Amino acid sequence: MAPQTRAAALLAEDRRKRPREHITTPTKAKIKGAIEYINDTRRIDGFNRTYTHADIFRRYGVSKTRGYEYAKAETERRERNIPNRRETRGRPPKITDEDIQRMTDILESADCAEERAIDWDTLALETGLDVSSRTIRRAMEKHGYFKCVACRKPYCNKQLAEMRLNRAKLWLDKYPTPDHWKYIRFSDEVHFGMGPQGKLVIIRKRGERYCPKCIQRVEEWDDAEKLKVHAWAAMTQDVYLKEILQTEVQEWVDRGDFFVLEEDQDSGHAPPRSRKKGNAVQQWKEQNGVHSYFNCAGSPDLAIIEDCWQPTKQYVRKYRHFNPEETRELAIEAWGELKQEWINKRVLSMPDRLRKVIEAGGQLIGYGGGLAG
Repeated sequence: MAPQTRAAALLAEDRRKRPREHITTPTKAKIKGAIEYINDTRRIDGFNRTYTHADIFRRYGVSKTRGYEYAKAETERRERNIPNRRETRGRPPKITDEDIQRMTDILESADCAEERAIDWDTLALETGLDVSSRTIRRAMEKHGYFKCVACRKPYCNKQLAEMRLNRAKLWLDKYPTPDHWKYIRFSDEVHFGMGPQGKLVIIRKRGERYCPKCIQRVEEWDDAEKLKVHAWAAMTQDVYLKEILQTEVQEWVDRGDFFVLEEDQDSGHAPPRSRKKGNAVQQWKEQNGVHSYFNCAGSPDLAIIEDCWQPTKQYVRKYRHFNPEETRELAIEAWGELKQEWINKRVLSMPDRLRKVIEAGGQLIGYGGGLAG
């Protein structure tokens, strides 16, 4: 080994005393990127280049050894979200992307709501996973799947779809903007049952409420089953006139409100198919100058008030209610929990709903119980 000169010894001593400068991650990335650029251009244009690796190291104040160390490193362990780098930190996941895809395929291949009425443990068993139901639930919820009560409205046939399409075009032409729908007042009736109700709890994604594979088909009761029912109840036109129109709606008229009343096709509302000569409900509307229209049959996605029933019923189901008084009190509490802002968003979505119905050729769309999605 050649003897060290006095100048070299002084330089070495100075380097030992000087604190080692910390090279930040962005600087390391710049060194790595500059060297990769030089290597790529050399492969294309040859070695006749202005800058060398030594120039890069000198520019950023690192030694040759450290510079090549940064250039050869795959990446910094502190960097996140690098798609081409395998994650080596933390505990390996119990459920892989392939497992998620297999479970998704099982759900998407279901032909009806009954096939989707499985619990998370069954889904794990079908996929061959030995994990808890809570682990399955958390993983599937991250991909948009959750358990909910199946929609019990029937999927519309060709005739109903054509009627919905024509009605959507008519209403969109008459009320094209959200501001037009601020003057529409939706009406409906709803049933709150006492005790548990027979409904399926299925696994689906948002926007699939009215998908035909997610709908529970409700069969018509035969005569023997109807005889077991203690009583049937429905709102007559006389009750509708005296209890609703002449009380609630009359207040709006007396106050001078400008509104259009939306009604469903229930016979108690006196739709065109049930009108007789001298119909009292229709006469009252004409005498008081009440403008109204009837919603299309089988179209819960076009009646904003239908959206209100789902969260309201969910509220009632959270509590025990086995007598009429408790059920009535819970229903009133549930209605009071609805925020006006929540309702307004759905009212203003009507033009978009109509356009989506037209785009879908009259089929049911991903609305109902909330906004799309």
